[in-house]
Amino acid sequence: MTGRPRVYAAHPVPTYGTLHERRCVAAIRRLLPGAELLNPAGMFASADDWIERWPDLLDDIDALILFADERGVVGSGCLVEVVDAHRLLVPVALLDPATRKLHRLAGLDFPTLPTAWDAARPVAGAVLTWELAPEPPRIREAP
Repeated sequence: MTGRPRVYAAHPVPTYGTLHERRCVAAIRRLLPGAELLNPAGMFASADDWIERWPDLLDDIDALILFADERGVVGSGCLVEVVDAHRLLVPVALLDPATRKLHRLAGLDFPTLPTAWDAARPVAGAVLTWELAPEPPRIREAP
């Protein structure tokens, strides 16, 4: 690796430009002061642009850090990014906004997946929320 490590901060599109995003990005910068942090907010013109450019960007990052929105919602795009990073053995960590700590992920286990969407809570697009499952996902930390 040459230069500073490149770290991609994966997070849901609805968090772009929010106070929550600014706080999480600031926490990551404090935790990894020597890293070049790549924030997808503003990097992509559209979902199609992300689909086209993500594979090349993935080849050029040294780590991926995921954070959810304030309710714990993670979009399907974030899950694609995490799976792709795991597939290429790029280290993945989860930022816990409450503690400002990173947890290295070995994977996410969903003990019971929802069988139906909650009609009382409309979900825009293909969004996976931990609240929709009867049990939250278990985070498997890497040793």
